[in-house]
Amino acid sequence: MSRESNGRFGKGNNGRVPGSRNRLQGKFIDELANDFAEHGAGVIKIVRAEKPTEYLKIVASILPKELFVSDGAIDAMTEEEVVEALNNLRAMRAASQHAQTETEH
Repeated sequence: MSRESNGRFGKGNNGRVPGSRNRLQGKFIDELANDFAEHGAGVIKIVRAEKPTEYLKIVASILPKELFVSDGAIDAMTEEEVVEALNNLRAMRAASQHAQTETEH
């Protein structure tokens, strides 16, 4: 790979062999998949039991950013049922935040 007089790679040359990033990513993904296949279920159980906050962060990180309810369940609910469901969700969220605060202290 040629370099300029100041030591930088020339224009159009980022210093990496073409395809090397893809090969590295592919190898990493393969190794991660193999490790998960061997240890995944056990590790998930350990994290869930010993670090529930981290477990929930992982679960949340793989969920879609937007959730669309397509079964019509909300459409069939009365306004009072929707309000009650929201209040239940808020109570669960508050309980989760309270448990997280206690875990951190």
